[in-house]
Amino acid sequence: MLRNIIGVFLTCLLTGSFCFILAQPRNQISGKRIVLSLKANWRFSGNDDPTFKDADFDDSGWQKVNLPHTWNDKDTFDDEPGYRRGASWYRRELPLGADLVGKRLYLYFEGANQVAEVYVNTNLVGKHIGGYTAFAYDITDDITLMKPNFISVRVDNSFNADIAPLSGDFNMYGGIYRDVWLIAADDLHFKIDDMAASGLQISTPELDEKAGKVRVRGTVSNTGRKAAEVEVISRILDAKGREVRSTVSKLSVDSKGEKLFDHITSSIPTPHLWSPDDPYLYRVQNIIRQNGKVVDIKTEPLGFRWFRFDANTGFYLNGKHLKLQGTNRHQDYRGLGNAVPDKLHIRDMELMKDAGFNFVRLAHYPQDPSVLEAADRLGLMIWEEIPLVNYVTESRAFTDNAASMLKEMIRQHRNHPSVIMWGYMNEIFLHPPNVPKSVFPATVELAKTLDSIARTEDPTRLTTIAFHGSDVYNTYGLGEIAQVVGWNLYKGWYG
Repeated sequence: MLRNIIGVFLTCLLTGSFCFILAQPRNQISGKRIVLSLKANWRFSGNDDPTFKDADFDDSGWQKVNLPHTWNDKDTFDDEPGYRRGASWYRRELPLGADLVGKRLYLYFEGANQVAEVYVNTNLVGKHIGGYTAFAYDITDDITLMKPNFISVRVDNSFNADIAPLSGDFNMYGGIYRDVWLIAADDLHFKIDDMAASGLQISTPELDEKAGKVRVRGTVSNTGRKAAEVEVISRILDAKGREVRSTVSKLSVDSKGEKLFDHITSSIPTPHLWSPDDPYLYRVQNIIRQNGKVVDIKTEPLGFRWFRFDANTGFYLNGKHLKLQGTNRHQDYRGLGNAVPDKLHIRDMELMKDAGFNFVRLAHYPQDPSVLEAADRLGLMIWEEIPLVNYVTESRAFTDNAASMLKEMIRQHRNHPSVIMWGYMNEIFLHPPNVPKSVFPATVELAKTLDSIARTEDPTRLTTIAFHGSDVYNTYGLGEIAQVVGWNLYKGWYG
């Protein structure tokens, strides 16, 4: 039973003990990087006290938990009204060994809802706003090698008028509900802390049935004390791991600096196209080499496909008309809340594929990396969106937070061939009656800002927005901003 597939998607598209586990994260951080899972051996307190961040704080009386975790796994499902929204703390020891000497160390959080303050040995290393995207912090200068170190994380899911979502048909669970990793990289590496993105952007600027080219853009970071001469290699590998094309460039990267690179391959004849019926995946293996030695490797997915929408005739994939048939998905399970393990995320996607769907709207927020990876593999096309639901707040902080959420979503997920649309508002005029009338024009201006950001960040996808059945959207011109509009129709549901 698809318990956490919510509703049927009906839309009219107008033009829409302390230990480390050595592991490879789902976003395929690999090569010379050492990647450690930090799922296990956390301590949790549902109280809030600033002394909880102190390295010498005694947390032995706290609850033992593993990640993913939410403190709302039960109170959102009981018969009592409401559920706890507030601040809680997580702590764990971070013992580091000699193998990490000389490495650059990053904490990588796939998600924590909704405001997270991260401390290492009492030092604040970063604060992240938004519950549905990843964030990463360089902690190298805050740790002491060969001695115990402590991570403390304050997570707050309180209502905040400056942070979306303000409301919704889903629960705003609190907690570190996705995976956390320690990434140890050489001084020379593909950039990690650009909104926790991969540091790489893959596109296919020229593509049809006969031939295609691949463009790889990215950033090499040098956190060392000396300038470096490096080679950057991009290899296109087919599904069997055979190289079909490669490019290389030489870069000079200043100490404590960064350098951009831009590769375009020569033409690849008759590329194997990606589609729901045949979701064929290539890979782009990116390598940094210094003095003949590989210092970093990062691999990203690649699917050769192109698409377009026509206001009169619908959707076309790889030049052929295709009817989009799909559903929505929320990321929670009874008894787990939103602290869902990867195997259940993947199971949902497989159930949707088995049901005959070719399209999924990720309602109403960016979802776990395993969801996007499963969509790539299964051939499910994705509408992914940020959690602006029902109404907005007329404040600079709300706009800035929404813009940051959108940029994070796009940069973190833009290399997935399954994604075809970026959404940024859902039924945004379905607001409570006490909202001032000025919210209408303010929402339109916010939509223009977000639409412009999405088109700039990723011109290869279309922007989209979803409306409920009301003329108010067209009255205020909201329907003229996004490239694709979805109308949510609830026939036999609300009426």
